[in-house]
Order: sequence, then C-alpha cells, then structure tokens
Amino acid sequence: MVYFYKKNIPFFFGGGYITIKMRSVICMLTAAIVFSILLQVPWFRATELLQNKAQTRGEQRGQTPQATSVEGATVLEIIKMLRDEAASAREEQRRIMDEIRRARLEEAASAREEQHRIMDEIRRDRREELDRVHALIKTSDLSGWSLYTVKLMQSLSWISLIPDHERLVFSQHGEDGVIEYIFDNIGAKEKRYVEFGTENGSQCNTRNLWLNHGWDGLLLDGSGNASDGRVIHHHIILAENIVEIFQKYNVNKRVDLQSIDIDMNDLYVQKEIWDAGYRPRVVVCEYNRNFAIDESFSIKYNKTNFWDPQNPTAFFGVSALAWKRFANKYGYSLVHLEKNGVNAFFVHRSVMVEYLASRGFSGIEESDIVHLLPPFEAIYRRNLPLHPPYTFKKFYEGMKLHEWTTVLENGDVVPFAISNLQKATFP
Repeated sequence: MVYFYKKNIPFFFGGGYITIKMRSVICMLTAAIVFSILLQVPWFRATELLQNKAQTRGEQRGQTPQATSVEGATVLEIIKMLRDEAASAREEQRRIMDEIRRARLEEAASAREEQHRIMDEIRRDRREELDRVHALIKTSDLSGWSLYTVKLMQSLSWISLIPDHERLVFSQHGEDGVIEYIFDNIGAKEKRYVEFGTENGSQCNTRNLWLNHGWDGLLLDGSGNASDGRVIHHHIILAENIVEIFQKYNVNKRVDLQSIDIDMNDLYVQKEIWDAGYRPRVVVCEYNRNFAIDESFSIKYNKTNFWDPQNPTAFFGVSALAWKRFANKYGYSLVHLEKNGVNAFFVHRSVMVEYLASRGFSGIEESDIVHLLPPFEAIYRRNLPLHPPYTFKKFYEGMKLHEWTTVLENGDVVPFAISNLQKATFP
C-alpha cells in the first residue's frame, strides 16, 4: 500500500509524458470531493449571522423583524445575500447622512432667521428712539435754543456713537476701533504715543497705530520684550519715578495718546503725570468693573503691590466713577467705557475746544464742554458680571481685607474707612 501511494504515474501531456506521484493525485481528488460537497451543504454559521443581522436592522428601523430565508442556501447564494446586505447598509448610511445635512441646513437657516429678527428689533428700537426725539423736538419749547446751540451739540454727537466703533485688531478687546474713531474726529498732532504695562506688546493699545497708521512712541514695561520689532524699555513703573522716566525719554507734554495698564497703582502714577503738567490729548486707563455706578474707590497706593497672573484678584485698580471724578479735576472728560469693562477713555477738554473752533464755533470755553457731552450715567455700563468666583456678598466682604481710598466729587483722593462700607451686608 505504501509502495502504491509513493508510485509515479505517467501521463501523456503536450506531446510527451510527465510523471505525477500517486499521493498528489489522491490529494487533488480529495480536495475536489470536499469542495463539491461544500457546494451542496448549507453554510449554517453564515445563515445564523445573516438572520441575526437582518433582525437587528429591522429593530433599528422600527420594523417587525422578519427572518431571512437562507436555509439550504449554497455558498454562492450566501455571498449574494451578503452583498445585498452591504448595499442596503450603504443606502441606510447615505439616508442618515442626508438627514444630518438637512438638519444642519435647517439649523443654519434658523440661526440666520434669528439673527435677522434681532437686527430688525435693534433697527426698530433705534427708529422708535429717533421718532421719540423728533416728537420731543416738535412739541418742546425751543425758543431758548438758538440754531447755533443745536449745531454745536450736533458737532459733538459723534461721541455718542463711540460704542458702535469698538473693534479688535491687536488690543485686548475693542480698544483699537475706539482709538481710531476718536482720532478720526479730533485728528492727531504728531502721531506719538506713550504706553506702559505693555508686556510683550503683542496685545496692547498702540500696536495697531504703529503698524497700520504710521504712529510711533514710547513703550514701557517691567520685563516684556516686543514681538513686533518695537523697543520696550524696562522700568518698574512707580509714582516715585514716572516723571523722571518721562523726562529721560523726552515725552511731549501734549503727546497725542497715553495708555496706562499697571493693574494696581494706576491712579497714583497718573496723578504724578498730571501734577507734573503733562496733558496727553487722549488718555486710556484700565478700570475695575466690579464696582457699581455710584462707587468711587481706588486701591491704596503700595509700591510693592503688583498684579500676580498666577493669583488673580478682583481687588485692584480704580472704579469708573473714581476715574471720572479724578480726571475731571485735570480737565479731562470721560467719553467711553469699553463694553467688556476693561478700559476707560478720556479726552482733554482743550482738545474739544480746538475741535469745535475748527468747525467755526468760537468763544467756547472748557467749562462749556461739560454740559455738551453725555452724562456719566449714559456712558457707564457693566455688561459682564463680577470677576468669578465673586458674588456681591463675597466681593464686599473681601474689600474689608484691603485698604482703599475714595475719590470725592471734586477729584480729591482721601482715605476710606472700610467700616463705612454699607454694601457689606448685601446678599
């Protein structure tokens, strides 16, 4: 038997004989028999998988499960069933993607519709406001108003539109647009600025002027290095040295723009600048939005007190009302508070007098300007909540842990007794 299994069998093929071992012939015959049997025997495992898959898909579609008849199917029939199932799955996937795209389009259309609705409400409110103003003018007794007075007030009406011009280029929020708009109206003399507290200068109030409007000036910071090619001079800004620093760099006493952001001792450093006779045409000051409209506070001066970015606090700087009162003492009028509660903008009233004179209004004095500008109540706004995690109760309780000064209505800065803080009982 073994001899027969290993025997070579001759075959005539292609005009000659070839020999094949008997064991090879036996293997090929066995494979042929097995394959022929498989073609006739149902593939029970595939049948089970197809049935389960069809049942699961029917449940996902919310249909009554129906058994897929594959009993007795051959391998070729099962392959066809699998292909049909794959085609059905692709079709289902396309249907789901179409539903997702349709839902996104409907959501986008709804968002646009909501945006249009809001804009229509804003336009309607503005139109109603204008209609009320026109009606008031028609029904009011304007006999005491001269045409000169009306035109005078119209010439300064651009100040009321400053909020519409907030725009961010390199500033922290919308300061770039406000500064552009102010100087578009009053004009720049030398296009020079002084800014301190700039860090590396990438996000500050003067980079846009330097890069896009041809300005130049002095940058000061304790350690920052400019990322845009400008030079930042390293100085620790204190009330004791700020005037000396200005003199060292020959700062013009009527420089077009001065911006201060040193977080803690801003009011006292600015006081030294103004007391030394410097009167920048426009001044931008950081303020603390946590204080209410009627609160006139500043943190007490401490030359070792600096902002710690690793441990931020809500107890810093100057309230909006304190800045307004203090600046008014030196001839400045508040014209805008940035909507995010970061910076206050002041214009010296002599600049307003020059502005009006250039438009034919002579004889106007600085004291008259106060009555032609929007009141503080119209400029003040606190659109954002207190700095987290403070509530009113926590904020006023925290104030007791610090020393404060208050700015009186005449602009004088006096110590504040924290025991007088009535709002410490707020819930």
